[in-house]
Amino acid sequence: MGKRLLKLCFHVGRALLALGRKQEAVLVLEQGYNIALQQTADVKQLLELDVLNIAFYAFMVLVTSLSVFAYMFSDYNFIRIPPEELYATQLQQLEEMGFFDRAANIRALRATNGNVTLL
Repeated sequence: MGKRLLKLCFHVGRALLALGRKQEAVLVLEQGYNIALQQTADVKQLLELDVLNIAFYAFMVLVTSLSVFAYMFSDYNFIRIPPEELYATQLQQLEEMGFFDRAANIRALRATNGNVTLL
C-alpha cells in the first residue's frame, strides 16, 4: 500500500507541476517524501529487530549450553557447599511454614533446586 501511495504522490505531483499548480504539487510531493521517510524508518526498525532477535537467540543458546554443561557436571564439582548453607534461606522459610524435618526439607529442596514455591 505504501509503495502505491508513494508512486501516486509522485505522479500527481508531476501532473500538478505540468499544469502550473506549483504550490499544490509541492504539498503532494512533500506527502510522498514523508511516506518515503516513514517506510525507510519502518525498514530500519525491522532490521534493528532482526539484529536484536539474533542477539537474543545467541544469548539463549549460550545460556542453554551453560545450563546443560552445569547440569552434566553438577555432581562432579570439587567445591561442595553443604546443603544447610546452600538452602539456608529456604530451610528457614520451610520451618516458618511448619515443616521441621530438616532431612526431608533438604531432599525436597534438592529435588526442586531450592524452589520453595514448587513444594
